[in-house]
Amino acid sequence: MNVFQDRLAALSLEEILPRITAPGTAVSMQARLRMASYLSGMEKSLGGLAPMLFHWLDICNELDPRAPRKAVVICCADHGVAAEGISAYPQETTLEMVRNYTIRQGAAANAFAACAGARLLVNDMGIAADTSDVPGLFQTRIANGTKNMAEGPAMTREQAVNSIKVGLLIADSLVAQGFDWFLPGEMGIANTTASAAIAAVACHKSPEEVTGRGTNISDERLKKKVGVVRRALQV
Repeated sequence: MNVFQDRLAALSLEEILPRITAPGTAVSMQARLRMASYLSGMEKSLGGLAPMLFHWLDICNELDPRAPRKAVVICCADHGVAAEGISAYPQETTLEMVRNYTIRQGAAANAFAACAGARLLVNDMGIAADTSDVPGLFQTRIANGTKNMAEGPAMTREQAVNSIKVGLLIADSLVAQGFDWFLPGEMGIANTTASAAIAAVACHKSPEEVTGRGTNISDERLKKKVGVVRRALQV
């Protein structure tokens, strides 16, 4: 067992989750008023950003925080439901996209991260392919992709818990390196089918309401995709 797996096994969500709280009112009302007065002359340029600024100050617990150090984290994994043929591209495209992030650095995420001055971290959460030859890829694989959710559970509970733990460990590692702003993302063929199923349950919506075209699939394939989401929820 390597160091990462040791840390994963030692992590307890039961201990960590109660410690996660929403930002409080660390910045006093008087300080807010002073800041509002200072910003009053900049209202037109700030617009709706003012509440976001106050939220950030609350999180930082200070009125003059240092410039943030930013990181973009893309968790990459394959979805077993891709076997249902609901995507415009084959499952092998997941690995090709990972190579695009890490080797060619030609994806939109690379461009946006560079524009924002953010570090881009790409990790293997469960790509159904050998990634040992991909340079700069953070290895946190839970499994070789998920199972087909249209036929049964896509993951075990242990795998789901470990996935959350991996996210915590990645954040902890980046914080230790001085990063304090994070943009999490994910990539994997058939990901919008899985997310549609999650949205249907979490938002109490029908498969038709939450299922979109993803990578611009045809009307016929979209109809099939909606049916697969419905079957997954029934299963």
